[in-house]
Amino acid sequence: MHDLIQTKKHTLFTEKKILLSAFLLCFCGMVFSFYLKSDSDTDTQKKFTVSIIEQPSLARGNGKITAVNHRILSANESGIVEKIFVKQGQSIEVGQPLIQINNPTLLRESREAEFTANEVIAQTSYQHSQLDLELEALRSDLARSRSVLKGVQLELRANEKLKESGIISKVKFEQLKLTAEQAQMDVNNLEHRLTLMEPIVKSQQDALLAQQQAATDRVLYFRKRIDSLIIESPIAGVLRELPITQGEAVTEGSKLLDIVDNTQLVAEITVPQYLGDKIRESYIATVETPNGQISGQVEFVDPIVRQGAVLVRIQLPNDLPHWLTMEQSVKAAINMSTPMSIASVERPDFYTDEQAWEIHHVIDGQRYATDIKVISANNDSLVLDGELQSGDQIVFVPIAKQSVWFN
Repeated sequence: MHDLIQTKKHTLFTEKKILLSAFLLCFCGMVFSFYLKSDSDTDTQKKFTVSIIEQPSLARGNGKITAVNHRILSANESGIVEKIFVKQGQSIEVGQPLIQINNPTLLRESREAEFTANEVIAQTSYQHSQLDLELEALRSDLARSRSVLKGVQLELRANEKLKESGIISKVKFEQLKLTAEQAQMDVNNLEHRLTLMEPIVKSQQDALLAQQQAATDRVLYFRKRIDSLIIESPIAGVLRELPITQGEAVTEGSKLLDIVDNTQLVAEITVPQYLGDKIRESYIATVETPNGQISGQVEFVDPIVRQGAVLVRIQLPNDLPHWLTMEQSVKAAINMSTPMSIASVERPDFYTDEQAWEIHHVIDGQRYATDIKVISANNDSLVLDGELQSGDQIVFVPIAKQSVWFN
């Protein structure tokens, strides 16, 4: 019994020791976490001194050689690639045949259009000539009627004197007068018919010519499509890409080949964002390659920033060395007019790109919010963009904790 009581006391004491140890561990963990937090908060309140670095007036970047004039040719018609006249990497002249596509359906439709056009032209030409004959017959009748009228009128004037002399009777003269009036009516009638018929015939003939033109245009349309089955080069250059093979089926719009003009090359260079707004067109640049250097001139600065960099295009001279090729990796140094002043600070240990930061300017112990931004970062320093001078002091404030810091 005594041993049982001793065992229970020992067990109770052991449990108390375990609970006390667990409590002490939790307390130490809370104190350690508070210490780390306090230390982190202290770090983020640390002041950093700005230094201004005067860099030489050179903007450096990396890039590649590319062509200014670049054409991707696509299929204008569906069909089968019947012939390929060139090879990848081959030099191409303007107008040189490159690929021939066979489209039997298009050829059949073109022949049908030619047959239809010939038939339309024959029919409309016959109808056109018939209208001309009808109009000419009416004009002939009118001319004959005018001749008859003229003769009757001459006879009437002659008989009028004979009637006054009593040589012919009054009745005969009246009959002759009626004949003249009838002849005049015939002329007037034919003139009226001719006046009405001429615009009608012209309208009908215009319609016939329009039918002929439509049939001819349809033939020309198919001929143009057939001509497009032979792909010709629009520029002189080098065939850079030929993704198709002979016998391959292609559809309208399919990419056939890629041609570049290797006589007009440029260097496309990417430079850091903070240098982009300092580079101007016409600045002189030196393009560096493993085989040598080439002088050029800035012709374009892309205003759009992509992944913290700006694209700069450098125009190269026309008489380029033979060892300079497209897609060759190069470096470039752009000469700018004035040296650059770059503001930077030592990179804080707590700084991360994932955290959004607000930079405060410390003046006489007071902090003031600014629009200063970090434009680039490396392992040792941060480059800043804003109105700063050498010796200025700043602090980094996490934006998520801004209300705490101001309190």
